[in-house]
Amino acid sequence: MPSPYPSVRVAVDAPTWDAFRFLALQRGLKLSTYLGGLVAAETKRRHAPGIERIDPQAPLEDQALDALAAVREQIDELTDLVGRLARMALDAGSDWYRVGKQVRMSPRDAQRAFENPEY
Repeated sequence: MPSPYPSVRVAVDAPTWDAFRFLALQRGLKLSTYLGGLVAAETKRRHAPGIERIDPQAPLEDQALDALAAVREQIDELTDLVGRLARMALDAGSDWYRVGKQVRMSPRDAQRAFENPEY
């Protein structure tokens, strides 16, 4: 019986693939789960209505709410990126005090926000 999941060969060099595998391991994820999450996130990002797709003929309230939703999605993406960078800094020897200082948060708040990856 064929697998219900599509498969593909990834066209990157061996060092890039090894680095990607290491990133999945750092997050405690199977490589297929990590790659699937990236594919799903990219697809959602590309198909999500952005600010540029807001209907200027719609009522002002709808325009504002659509813009709010689009900006919230961008904030979520940036928050994920900040979390990955914070964990990289910690892996390289930094501490939550320094991470918090860089993101203008208390060390405790930074640790709560960024210690565990979302996916």
